[in-house]
Amino acid sequence: CNKHAQMYSIQPAIGIIDSDLKNEDMLKNLKKQHIFTLQCNEIEMLLLDEFIFKAALDHIFKEAKLFEQFKTDFFKKLNDRKEHIISRLVKTQVDDKLRTSVIDDKQHKTKEGIKDNLHKIFTQIDIDNIWNTCDEQVNNIIERKNYDEALKFCCLGHGEIINGIANKFVPRYSELALGLLGNNKNLANNIRNKYFPELSS
Repeated sequence: CNKHAQMYSIQPAIGIIDSDLKNEDMLKNLKKQHIFTLQCNEIEMLLLDEFIFKAALDHIFKEAKLFEQFKTDFFKKLNDRKEHIISRLVKTQVDDKLRTSVIDDKQHKTKEGIKDNLHKIFTQIDIDNIWNTCDEQVNNIIERKNYDEALKFCCLGHGEIINGIANKFVPRYSELALGLLGNNKNLANNIRNKYFPELSS
């Protein structure tokens, strides 16, 4: 679409995708192609933004301060499932490294040469270092109770967060949150300005 947008004077298309724990370099390259990534691992995590959660509490006549109780439960769950989150982060980074690695068949034309090249690719991936870095990063987010950063890295299933903890505070939370986003223009603008300032003009 964008290849022909200027030629035919049509509005360029944009893409919006989950971040899926992608690194910053990958996110920058995608943005150059007008593909914007959510500042959270999965789109469902966007529904837990503070603006949306407090709007949901207000809609069912509950006090906004309950959001703080939700965050306490949320960070407890992250801490309990910390190793799972770290392993997912490590897997994503290892996948990225493997995806960008190639067998150099110009220099390695024999079976043994290709085997050596492949061995070198694997031995250059330092799992201990990647794990320790991710472990430090996740622990730091949990210790500082950095909610927005936590949403970026939370990769827990819907049953644990959206349909689990959130439902304890707001019944059928995801349905209500989606409805509010669709019907509350101010709320939708707040979310767009926060996550996609480039698209707010």
